Amino acid sequence: MTEEKKQFRHRLAWVSVCGIISALMNRLLQLFTAAVGLNSTFPGLALSYLFITVAAVLLPWVVLSSFQGGVRKCVTVQKHLPVFDNILLTAFGLGACITLNFLAMLLPSGDGGTGIQMGFEPMKILLLTGVMAAAPALCEELAFRGIAQTALDRGGTVYAAVVSSVVFGLLHNSLSSALFAFASGLLFALLRYCSGRLLLPMLVHFLNNTIAVLALAAANTFDQSLYQALGLAVLIGGVFLMLSSLPVLLMRRILKPPSDGRTAQTALSVRQKLLNTVTCPVFDGFVLLTLLLKFW
Repeated sequence: MTEEKKQFRHRLAWVSVCGIISALMNRLLQLFTAAVGLNSTFPGLALSYLFITVAAVLLPWVVLSSFQGGVRKCVTVQKHLPVFDNILLTAFGLGACITLNFLAMLLPSGDGGTGIQMGFEPMKILLLTGVMAAAPALCEELAFRGIAQTALDRGGTVYAAVVSSVVFGLLHNSLSSALFAFASGLLFALLRYCSGRLLLPMLVHFLNNTIAVLALAAANTFDQSLYQALGLAVLIGGVFLMLSSLPVLLMRRILKPPSDGRTAQTALSVRQKLLNTVTCPVFDGFVLLTLLLKFW
């Protein structure tokens, strides 16, 4: 095996190890919080979400990133876009996320929902916005679009975006959430590459999850017909944001992969990358583990 292939597989194995630790910690913490009855009250359920997000999603990646140069290089700003371009990217990303959310709703969830019952209660909405919007946006984007994507950049921007999104998707419980996470992961990866920073995908992720929190409150407050009407209005707004911003982004040539050579990309062909990925024992172990956990 050439040195280049060794480096390629080493980075993939490192990301896979992080994924395995994250998957196991997530399941163990879910069992622990259920066993101690933390999920029996609203504050306890919110606390368990925050605990699992930080401990299972972020910590394994941050700790293991120290072997790859630390977190700092994963969040370094690579380029500066004008404010108008950042607004366009935010509008496009949020509109695409809303559209993907509604498409994911067409699939059977199989995860039993969040288990949270609440109406438009300001303190509960504020608490849930923190633990279900702000915390995931910060932790997941740093872990996957920051640490994982940077580690895989040697395989090229497309390869890094796809594989990090696969890992992100497999760490979600149900089929619909896994598919949505994969698709949104690709979107967040695109936003990270085009903007040159993590802040923009974090912002879009936060806004999307905040809408989900408000939708949860609306579902328990309004009757079915009004709730569906509001949902349709949000979907129309999301599609409009996406389709209205896309032509301008294309015209301004913002939606394109970086060409700054900040990482030494491998000379392996697409076929070689695919072969080295599917034959990596650690990556295969991660995929098998996450699939088994979905049925356990």
